[in-house]
Amino acid sequence: MHPTVRALLAEPSLRLTLLGAGDDQAIDAPVSWAHGSDLPDPTPFLDAGQILLTTGTQFLSGDADPAGYVSRLARAGVAALGFGTEVATAGTPPDLIAACAAVGLPLFEVPYEIPFIAIARSIADRVAAAEHARDAWALGAMRAIAFAALKPDGLAATVDELERVLDRTVLLFDARAEVTHGSRASERVDETGTNDAVDAVVAEARRLLSRGQRSSSTLHPGGQTAVLQTIGRRAELRGVLAVIGRADLDASDQTVVTSVVALVGLALEQGREVSRARAGVRAAAARVLLDGRADLADVVLDELGERTPAGELVVAHLRVVGRRPHGETTPSIPTPVEGGDARVLVASLGDDVVVIGPVSGVEATIEQIRSAQDDPGAVRAGLSTVATRDDLARADREARAALDAASSAEPRVRAADLTTRGVDWLLDRPGSRELASAVLRPLSEDPVLLESLEAWLVANGQTDPAARRLGVHRHTLRARISTIERLIGRDLSGVEARTEAWIALRAIRSSD
Repeated sequence: MHPTVRALLAEPSLRLTLLGAGDDQAIDAPVSWAHGSDLPDPTPFLDAGQILLTTGTQFLSGDADPAGYVSRLARAGVAALGFGTEVATAGTPPDLIAACAAVGLPLFEVPYEIPFIAIARSIADRVAAAEHARDAWALGAMRAIAFAALKPDGLAATVDELERVLDRTVLLFDARAEVTHGSRASERVDETGTNDAVDAVVAEARRLLSRGQRSSSTLHPGGQTAVLQTIGRRAELRGVLAVIGRADLDASDQTVVTSVVALVGLALEQGREVSRARAGVRAAAARVLLDGRADLADVVLDELGERTPAGELVVAHLRVVGRRPHGETTPSIPTPVEGGDARVLVASLGDDVVVIGPVSGVEATIEQIRSAQDDPGAVRAGLSTVATRDDLARADREARAALDAASSAEPRVRAADLTTRGVDWLLDRPGSRELASAVLRPLSEDPVLLESLEAWLVANGQTDPAARRLGVHRHTLRARISTIERLIGRDLSGVEARTEAWIALRAIRSSD
């Protein structure tokens, strides 16, 4: 489970004290992070679901407005307020307690001996544990589904197993929108009251199949959540898989469903369609690999007797410009790639072909794909910088942004080359955030440095007003700016470097 305010209050080592009765729903709501700030209005730097920790120095001035302060926090979706005592005041101010009670914002005291970082670390540990548990669950579910697929009636067993592991209604429609599998559907409809949901799903399955295009959709009929995904290729759809339940699918649920779509597609295609179904499995593996779940990709590809790429990797996105015969827009993958370089993973994702592997293998695969086209010049390609398996999500974003920058004059673009062009053109391009992050990537995991850089630039490089805005000593801010200059490899004393940094920050903030 993700951390909650109640869980933090129950942790003996933190010794937190809830002030007031507290609203059960608010105390039990998921918490994503804890952020410390004594700013009069910290909301521009907070996300919904976060805990704000403060020592209360902002309330020492005569014009302090605790009620307005708390109201802003509540509107921003702050999960709770933690007050560090014996720093600025002895105990928690009564007017702050009253303001929190008025809007239902949980308020707790943090003893002087407990550093704020201990609370943040506790939340981070609980989030990591919850994510690890979900990943472990997904691994077990995918193994169980893989074993079910090996049974004599593998298709029905796969659908039944998906129902079991998700504890949801699962329906498999054929190409005529008739339900062919979902043996527990009727009894689960009676138990969960999803009759209306099933009716809506049937109608949506018919609509998706009538379009003849690979697609997915999400419905919310009768208080339920229904996720539908087509099976098969465009103009030759084999069916639709639908999952119905009371809550949205999380990332682990979706990973399992995606793997089942690939397995069902494999079973439906059979014979001459086996290679296409295997491509669907690779697409599922590519998706989870690019989502940072390399262990799940290992499980998926292991079912094909293949391995995920390892070592120093790059990601490439390829796309054919213009319409191809029969409405196809994705470049065909030539046979040599199908059984070629074992170090490279090739998959079709939407209108793109994605290639993941070491630089030499990816470059060779791109040339094979280009040479298989009637017009090799119609193939556009974007390549990322080098990444590890754990950093492929970032590399995928870079490759997409580089592909968006490709043109007839420059059909192959590398993300590394884009960073040398400056960032003043990024805000008008689809990949602005990814390309800006290439400039400020060393700061991406340090919101304090990003916040300090922004405040300093807003103050036109003047340290004293920026330090006052941040609530830190000017020497502290100078040290942070020096650290930023060292990390990004730029001297911020000049106008050009400051302008680039400001535009990069604007691109990042506009995408938040």
